[in-house]
Amino acid sequence: MSDYAKLIHDYLSTFLERHRQEAEFVPHVQRALNEASWQLNAVAFLNVVAPDDVRERISRDLSLSYTQLSSSLPLPPQYGTLVFSSVATGVTSSSSAVFEAVRGTLALPEYHSAAAQFLADYSELQRRHEREATVRRVLVRRFPTSAAQFDTAAKVCLAAQADPTHIAAAANEARNLLDRFKGDLFETARRHRGENMTWERMTKRLVPGAMPSTTRPIVLVQEHARARLYESLSAILKKREALEPTKIEYLWAETLDHLYVVCTAIGDGSA
Repeated sequence: MSDYAKLIHDYLSTFLERHRQEAEFVPHVQRALNEASWQLNAVAFLNVVAPDDVRERISRDLSLSYTQLSSSLPLPPQYGTLVFSSVATGVTSSSSAVFEAVRGTLALPEYHSAAAQFLADYSELQRRHEREATVRRVLVRRFPTSAAQFDTAAKVCLAAQADPTHIAAAANEARNLLDRFKGDLFETARRHRGENMTWERMTKRLVPGAMPSTTRPIVLVQEHARARLYESLSAILKKREALEPTKIEYLWAETLDHLYVVCTAIGDGSA
């Protein structure tokens, strides 16, 4: 388990380090481009006035130069928006799974403090990344009815974090949001009214074909993540769990991640 967490961390860290190294090299490339721009104009001049033997010699020199350049300085890949969506989908999916697992250790007295700190740190990351605002923007654009329920749930969940009397209502509104979102997903995926829909079929139809093949399995996993989240919210309503403000805060964080992962994976629906 920890091996994959380290692999994800090191992969992203290495990517950024290489990007920084490439950024340091940019001034050198710019100087070379300045020369190449002069060279391009001068060659255009020579093509008009130079004798054939000179133009042939210059052409050989330019050919050697281009071969050296293209072999020593490969062009960086072009990253489209789907690449960034795919990265966000994958990392947030695993982060949410880890968050849920850490939440499960709160019942262990000897580890409660450490677990609570991990959960607080992740909630702070969500705030810094504007997770709630990001999810709301996507819902407003693609699923207006879910967006309306999202606003209701967000408002009540925030109130519940300050006043325990709102916790049951918050759990109910969050659960209603999960129902509405799933309903919107299924309705969007249907090709005719009343078509029987499953999470797997919805995933095949809504995740763009241009996304990496690994994206669909991640969305499929969200069906099970949603089921566990739904059960935790139901447990609050059935009074099977203590009504603690932090509990609904953690479940709201998981709700945000579920919506974020699925919305990011399906994109704007254009593919």
